[in-house]
Amino acid sequence: MAELEVIKTYPIGSILTREESEDAQYLQKIKRLTPELRSFIASPKTSAFIRGLGKSYDVLPEKIPLIAFEVLQIAIGDRKTSQLIQDLSQELSLPLPEATQMAKEIEELFSPYMLSLNSANQEQSNSTTHPLETPNLQAGGARNVLDLKTQNRPPVPPPIPSR
Repeated sequence: MAELEVIKTYPIGSILTREESEDAQYLQKIKRLTPELRSFIASPKTSAFIRGLGKSYDVLPEKIPLIAFEVLQIAIGDRKTSQLIQDLSQELSLPLPEATQMAKEIEELFSPYMLSLNSANQEQSNSTTHPLETPNLQAGGARNVLDLKTQNRPPVPPPIPSR
């Protein structure tokens, strides 16, 4: 029984905390990850880090798999790291300063994998939207944003004559 609780603290094992109907969906997304990201979410070191993080922030042991699930969702691209503070605060009932610090530690955990994570997220977003399509920046709440793709560029000056 205790072994199952440890398995749930692995990001890949955290899907055991979800409904069975969701398992296949998450497993498909995990299969599409790069080998290094798959290794990361199945690593005993990652699980130990998550358990240690839970202990250092006095998270109840039964809620530690929620941290692992957040890590999994970031790895598969379902969540952005910018959402982490809010999610940790709500899911774990942490005060905002503690959730902020925990989010920073989780982001540091991801730092070696950010390049492959960003490229995987880029591929996922390209498959859902046309690559040349510019998002509506106003709809996302952005104000006073200069979209250089739609701006007319000044003409290129002539080359400087050589002497």
